[in-house]
Amino acid sequence: MEEQLTFREYGVQVIRERLIKMLAHMRGVRRGEDIEAVHDMRVASRRLRAALNVFKSVFVSQEFLRFEREIKAITDALANARDLDVMILTLEEMKQSLPKMQQGGVDSFIDIKKDERMKCQRDVIRAFDHLENRDLVGWFEEIASGDHANMSLSGLLGDSHTREESGGEPC
Repeated sequence: MEEQLTFREYGVQVIRERLIKMLAHMRGVRRGEDIEAVHDMRVASRRLRAALNVFKSVFVSQEFLRFEREIKAITDALANARDLDVMILTLEEMKQSLPKMQQGGVDSFIDIKKDERMKCQRDVIRAFDHLENRDLVGWFEEIASGDHANMSLSGLLGDSHTREESGGEPC
């Protein structure tokens, strides 16, 4: 018979898989040539964040919270890039339906948005550089192995529960 995973073990497995899927899109996003790479990585990062949220109760360390913030930062950078990609694409499509005399004004606005997108790409690259220096997979593996030793009832229930039991005021 196959051994069943605990909720925590399953969480480690899911988070690891989602993290690896997210990181698999970095090269395409870094190149900045295909807007679908940004979309795919953003979707993967949002799925990772959802998994982090689902399983956060079994990861009680401050390091897990720092890890979660790092993933949020990359998701935010990708969201800004994706929003500009969609806006530029929509404007380019809309421009085609306008009379030639009006297309110049839209072209100027598109150029402004493309400049913003280039700046945004630099932010994405900086966030990637920071993440690559952190070795996210290794960092998560350390959290996953180290957190288990720090697991306690008060960590799972939160500090306010412990304070209430001891007569103190909740936060």
